[in-house]
Amino acid sequence: MLDLTECYEREFECCSRPFEQPEFPLSVVENKNVSKTARTQFYRFQREFLREQNPAAAYGLGLFYRYRRPCGEWLLRTLEYWTFAAMMGEWRAAFFLYQMFHCGEGEQIPEDPERAFQWLLKCYESNPAPNIGNLLARRYLSGNGTERDARKAQACYLRGAEQGDVWSLHELKTLTEALDDASIGLDLDAVEAHCRRELFRSCGVKFRDE
Repeated sequence: MLDLTECYEREFECCSRPFEQPEFPLSVVENKNVSKTARTQFYRFQREFLREQNPAAAYGLGLFYRYRRPCGEWLLRTLEYWTFAAMMGEWRAAFFLYQMFHCGEGEQIPEDPERAFQWLLKCYESNPAPNIGNLLARRYLSGNGTERDARKAQACYLRGAEQGDVWSLHELKTLTEALDDASIGLDLDAVEAHCRRELFRSCGVKFRDE
């Protein structure tokens, strides 16, 4: 089980003010996944969330339920807190939601490309970092969870390239070459195939015709 103690102490300094212990108990005393430190942090995040509707605190609560699983409703609580945090602009919560719907969560959450795409887009809107933009661009190219749109993919790569990301610059060049190639034209299948081929080639893969 992932130990989030260090994660709590490192990432959530926003909850550094002293808080009173809430009157209601957390029914996790016998849960081996919940240490005393984790339980204390939970109360701090919960108090912060109840007082100020703090999205960072909601993200912390989602982490607690997701990885500590203190109760049978851990998944429902995770989704509630992360959804709130993501809608309030907490990009980390949006990214976790993207991962949950991208990979699925056992029988409880099946893979859902459309919802995964929407949370990834929300994450990018809150934090337009190149690595997130590159994931989004690949989905625009493949049509995974959304309509194919090579120009939107190009815009994502361009934004990353403008931030100095080498990978975005490489992918932007490859995609632009495909879009400018008269033999490919507006065939999005051909555009994606070209980009995928160049991606594999950049990773050292050789093809039979080379």
